[in-house]
Amino acid sequence: MHSCLHSVLHSYSVKLAILTLILGISISGTAQTFSVTGARQNAMGGTSLTVNDVFSAANNQAGLAFIEDMQAGIFTERKFLLSGLNHFTGVFALPTSSGTFGLTIDYFGYSKFNEKKAGIAYGRKVGENFSAGIQLDYVQLSIPEYGNKNIFTFEVGMQYKIMEELMVGAHIFNPLRWTTTEFTDEKYPTLLSLGIAYNPSEKVLLILETEKDIDNPLRFRTGLEYKLVEKLHLRGGYSTYPSMYSFGIGINLNALKIDVASTVHPVLGFSPQLGIIYQIND
Repeated sequence: MHSCLHSVLHSYSVKLAILTLILGISISGTAQTFSVTGARQNAMGGTSLTVNDVFSAANNQAGLAFIEDMQAGIFTERKFLLSGLNHFTGVFALPTSSGTFGLTIDYFGYSKFNEKKAGIAYGRKVGENFSAGIQLDYVQLSIPEYGNKNIFTFEVGMQYKIMEELMVGAHIFNPLRWTTTEFTDEKYPTLLSLGIAYNPSEKVLLILETEKDIDNPLRFRTGLEYKLVEKLHLRGGYSTYPSMYSFGIGINLNALKIDVASTVHPVLGFSPQLGIIYQIND
């Protein structure tokens, strides 16, 4: 399977093959190819564990607990401006008296190689300062010439507000290291993440996160958000493994929020992103 996917990507573009090696996109389907979801999150170096909006359904389900109105969102990304590395996401959050339910649908890739993910999430406050969330996931890796691989797994997250200005978040994806249904000797990745957010003022947000894939080195992310005026936010960030910078802006139009961002790899270039959130019960 390793050589099969390599040949598919190579036939599409030599640059895609190089990209596969640099980013560690697994040929055998054992690495998660989806990036962090949300243009706001990606503008801040991919920090997402303590950023609470409808995209929490995909990033840290504990954040759903803080959503007070029904929301829907879409996110799109073109990695390194390559048409074969598109990422599309649709998310939905429904608050109820017993917690907030979420729905996530993801697509990454193109016709010759793609990965799809669907998830049903739930987040709830446990006390005044603590929240927890869970999501059940179905993932399908598809290479038309060689068939599909299916994975059923789950992810869990938590958030704790230490004080009004300080919050920590944690998340784990695929904690049991479940295998694909077709090839029982292949493991889908287990990702453990921990982060902290600090609001020194109402205009400034600082975030630091770390992520560990059991089979890969520790990764760090850091992000900054500055509220220039009430309706305009400026953002920047940095992440390691691979080393990438990021930047973006956010426009708040009350019920409608529009975020534009890009990450920058020193060799492969720009990955532009767009995120739109609509608050249905504003």
